[in-house]
Amino acid sequence: MLFDGGLSAPQDITQGIPQGSPLLVILFILFISTLYEKLKHIKGLITLGFTDDINLQAFTHDTLTCCKILKAAYKICKEWVKEKGITFNLKKSELIYFL
Repeated sequence: MLFDGGLSAPQDITQGIPQGSPLLVILFILFISTLYEKLKHIKGLITLGFTDDINLQAFTHDTLTCCKILKAAYKICKEWVKEKGITFNLKKSELIYFL
């Protein structure tokens, strides 16, 4: 834990939070907020969150610009998960392109 600039010693966690618990959503929002903070600087990117999922959207007049925006966002996401020691479930990820 980091509180008021002080870092506590690591603690083993022996229990988790049950799936579907309202506390899980609150903790997820607190955890993912640093990723949202990094993504907000990408012009043309819209980041939406719901429950424990995120949605990255880019709206532009041409495909190339849209791809550049999403690649920049993906690069930030990859760096963020590496820093946090977690992974995204790529089987639950998809790209949808609308003309």
